[in-house]
Amino acid sequence: MSMSKTKKITEKQCDNIQVKSRTRVANHGEVFTAEREVKAMCDLVQDECNRIESRFLEPACGNGNFLAEILGRKLKSVKRLYRKNINDFEQYSFLAVSSIYGVELLADNAKECRERLFLQYKKFYKEKLIKFATRVPVFMYLTDFREFCLRDVITPLEPELFKKVTGLTVKDFELLVSLNVFNGPVMNDAIFKFRCYENSSLNYTGINRHEELDKYIGGFDTAITVQEFENLK
Repeated sequence: MSMSKTKKITEKQCDNIQVKSRTRVANHGEVFTAEREVKAMCDLVQDECNRIESRFLEPACGNGNFLAEILGRKLKSVKRLYRKNINDFEQYSFLAVSSIYGVELLADNAKECRERLFLQYKKFYKEKLIKFATRVPVFMYLTDFREFCLRDVITPLEPELFKKVTGLTVKDFELLVSLNVFNGPVMNDAIFKFRCYENSSLNYTGINRHEELDKYIGGFDTAITVQEFENLK
């Protein structure tokens, strides 16, 4: 199989590639283990693969077929055991990643393996952030502090309500902010659009409790006057 043909193979098919080229087989004895065999061999030590803190060393890791399978099983255990506690979720997901090791002779394989494991973990963690993001509107509906920006409502005003709704503590939220998970302008735009929807929803039910009380409308990290908010509609 030529290298040019290998590049056209999808990521899913990558798990089943056993030979990249005859030259590599002749020079390095490079033959990858197929997905079916990888799963079957991991099943032989299933308890250890599922145990988050268990350590694995793959002495000829290639592009990571075994390491990716083991990491996937560990992360499933993290999700099952710690999905309701963000602190434990972060701690044990990091432990799952940091307890697998690989040794590889060929630099391109080693690079591919690192990138593969990184993307696998990134996708896993992104799912957690998406779940958090879907709960933020619920929190915005429940809080009465509409005139404050969301950051202020979360941190000093209603941290307990925020934790109950999203599962995150103020410390967790501040960590996400420090890591630049949130894009301020994009978040502000999204929240002000949500406020427009919220207004229409409340007015439809005959609720106008904020109309006379609020001089400002809060976004994510800023607040604007009611008039400025009306001009956005």
